[in-house]
Amino acid sequence: MSAFFFQPFEFVIIIGGALGAFVCANSMHVVKTTLSQATGTLKASKYSKDFYLELTAVFFMHSPTKHVRGFIIAGRYHR
Repeated sequence: MSAFFFQPFEFVIIIGGALGAFVCANSMHVVKTTLSQATGTLKASKYSKDFYLELTAVFFMHSPTKHVRGFIIAGRYHR
């Protein structure tokens, strides 16, 4: 990939247009709430890897799956 295809000013224009359209289309309350929620996604998760592994195991134990000709068929949708 050459430097010809990398256009940083194009990204600035697109993102600026998108942010401007978002601000114009919504009330200030919605804009402030969105910004506060967006910054909240950058914080560390309150769930650990062990929690997700246990949750995945519970989902697997309670899902009715069948192996049919190499495919996994979920529950009653198999004909």
